[in-house]
Amino acid sequence: MLVSGIKTVLKKLVTWSREAKVAFMVLADAAIVILSAYIILAVHSNVLWPQDEISELAPVILVLILLVPASSAVFGLYRQMIRFAGPTLLVEVFKGITLAILLTKISSYYFLNNGLSPEYLLVLWAFLIIGTLSTRLIARWIILNAGIRENNHLEPIAIYGAGEAGVALLNSLERNLDMKVVALFDDNPKLDKRKVKDCTIFHSTGLESAVDRLGIKQIIIAIPSISFKARTNLFNRLDGLGVRVRILPSVDEMIDGRVSLSRIRDVKAADVLGREKHEPDEDLLKSDVSNKCVMVTGGGGSIGSELCRQIVKNKAKRLVVFEISEYAIYEIERELLSLAKSLDVDIEIIPVLGDVRHQGRMESLISKFDIETIYHAAAYKHVPMVEKNVCEGVLNNVFGTLAVAQAALKQGVGKFVLVSTDKAVRPTNVMGASKRLAELTLQALQQLEGRNPKTDITMVRFGNVLDSAGSVVPLFRRQIREGGPITLTHKDVTRYFMTIPEAAQLVLQAGAMAKGGEVFLLDMGEPVRIYDLAARMVRLSGLEVLDDNNPDGDIEFKITGLRPGEKLYEELFITDDVKNTDHVSIFQAEENFIPWNKIKPSLEDLERYIENADQFSVRKLLEKLVEGYKPASN
Repeated sequence: MLVSGIKTVLKKLVTWSREAKVAFMVLADAAIVILSAYIILAVHSNVLWPQDEISELAPVILVLILLVPASSAVFGLYRQMIRFAGPTLLVEVFKGITLAILLTKISSYYFLNNGLSPEYLLVLWAFLIIGTLSTRLIARWIILNAGIRENNHLEPIAIYGAGEAGVALLNSLERNLDMKVVALFDDNPKLDKRKVKDCTIFHSTGLESAVDRLGIKQIIIAIPSISFKARTNLFNRLDGLGVRVRILPSVDEMIDGRVSLSRIRDVKAADVLGREKHEPDEDLLKSDVSNKCVMVTGGGGSIGSELCRQIVKNKAKRLVVFEISEYAIYEIERELLSLAKSLDVDIEIIPVLGDVRHQGRMESLISKFDIETIYHAAAYKHVPMVEKNVCEGVLNNVFGTLAVAQAALKQGVGKFVLVSTDKAVRPTNVMGASKRLAELTLQALQQLEGRNPKTDITMVRFGNVLDSAGSVVPLFRRQIREGGPITLTHKDVTRYFMTIPEAAQLVLQAGAMAKGGEVFLLDMGEPVRIYDLAARMVRLSGLEVLDDNNPDGDIEFKITGLRPGEKLYEELFITDDVKNTDHVSIFQAEENFIPWNKIKPSLEDLERYIENADQFSVRKLLEKLVEGYKPASN
């Protein structure tokens, strides 16, 4: 009855103004003073109504009624929001009541001629602290557990993982006004039916039934140390339950180990691809980077910027970030400087604006900054855009690569590594054909007699990277947030995927193994059907795919048709002559190349066609030079 009455009062109280709420709490504290003084006198006198004692102490009680709210206000007690009350509440109550008691003792002695005994004051002090604190804690408990909030539509959520991270997250979520934790799940059978802060822990075998029974709308995975296999199996279980899935970062991502609501992130495509990451070889990572002067062209792009991050982490002596985009280089410079500071890495970071096609400029930079290793990531990579801008795409991807490579050879750079693409394999688009021609050009330079023997030229070829500029994954996320539709060129489009950090690390490691002229291939795992990836992203967002089988779904797919130059399937190998290397995730392809004395005249013809903006002739020459190139359009 008492709790019900308090609950009714609080339901009305939450709608009051801040001033009205403070006034109510002042009156409540005054009532606690009166009640505490009466109880102590009644117990001491063993009389239900000790009229003489009450009359004698009435002036003192009146002073205390005034001093308790005043002292509490001094220490900020009335500025506390009850639902967010923490350990500071006890401190504020302790300070406020102590000051009020001391002032009351002084007042009673000097002004009221009533010397209160120390025993009475000590007991009264304890009663007032307990009473004042109890009113706040009762109100907080009711607010947090009985659904009394300004927003009554709380989202029921569950936490998967009842370890330290899960409990810490539960504590953090207690203060959230939009959601309420209704259950915890854990794989440990010893924790089944145990409670944490009035929240029941269930064994994970009952997950599916509990989701339906408790109306759970969101599950947060709070196991930072979860293994890849366990996480994959868990996502498979959660897929299709109709709940939004979010996750705490892994131990590697969460460097300081702190758990809070702000750390929770949505499930990324990388989490659900089922692709296991192998730990990098630290010696290979550092081989061409550590304590060396390194240049990254296209350093503001998706792969280029991650290469820069890895180079900073592996403690290069100097990093020249070469980029044509002013905004991109501004952003990456700021990030790299912050990263170097946080890691306490002593590295010189030099941002340089420019165009890779200017060979003289590249030679000057290489000489000025003593460049020992170059990672050439600058390229036009967007297939439809290059298809519409044939001449500029070939000029940048082929002749830009040639200019940087020739500058590296002339200045005796130790290692030149081209970042290539699986679209160079039997390409159907200009972008892929231009990247394959860039590979052929470098292979020819590597075999050229009389070239500078100090420079080893190599290429690293891989497929799509998640969340890169132009990747479908960020587009899908935005379309899901907007309620759809998700646009897809073809339901059977299949691609290889890896994460940007993994790709960058493997590029560094592959480059370190190079002796000159190799085409390295990264292990991309199994190809993924884009439709399946997008559909899973929808389901793990707590939504359903809208199609003929589910007309009541949330997100519709819209098939737009293949774009010019787009393939249904990508390939990594031109020939089957592929061998293993010392690294489990890196292979080496043995492919035919065109000698420099034969490719050089063709490059001169190609350059002339580009100068004349003769797209038709450019395409035809690409067909002649690039094995397997079958343009989808002319």
